[in-house]
Amino acid sequence: MEVLKDRLAVAYELLNDEPDAAHGIANDILRDDPDNAAALFLIGVLLCKTNRYGYAIPVWEKVTKLKPEKAGAWNNLGMAHQECGQQEKAREAFKRALAINHCADYLGNIAVTYNEQGNYAEGVRWAKKAIALDPKHAGATATLGFCQIATGDWSGWKNYESALGGKFRKREDFAPDWD
Repeated sequence: MEVLKDRLAVAYELLNDEPDAAHGIANDILRDDPDNAAALFLIGVLLCKTNRYGYAIPVWEKVTKLKPEKAGAWNNLGMAHQECGQQEKAREAFKRALAINHCADYLGNIAVTYNEQGNYAEGVRWAKKAIALDPKHAGATATLGFCQIATGDWSGWKNYESALGGKFRKREDFAPDWD
């Protein structure tokens, strides 16, 4: 058992710099134990890191069957569904994660699914729940802004601004700020 934990620890250390090596370790573990939830979790992470969300869905489904008490697995299943445009399935998975661990990330993810479907009132409602739990939650604040702007509530620009300068929305120095 200790050897297995050590192998998984090594695989997680390799995750970012040597994903193929991490995958090889997880694959070796799964050859011996196809129901090893930790190795499957690692495979799911690797698939998502390489934008293979469709492939990741059945992996996350298996992890949630093996370890239904793991909120992170449900959240990752939701993220994979969301990336595949399956907002209802994503929302169901996020709500399962939320039932296990009441945190702002899961509330914010639910808000995003409503935003993606154009149900902006629900998006606002869930984003506000996330912000109430974590007032500095940038993702929920940005989603709130998107939903507000979509409904003509121009105060949403201030919330949207929290999304600028991050990984997905670069702030351009030449662009003037709005008022």
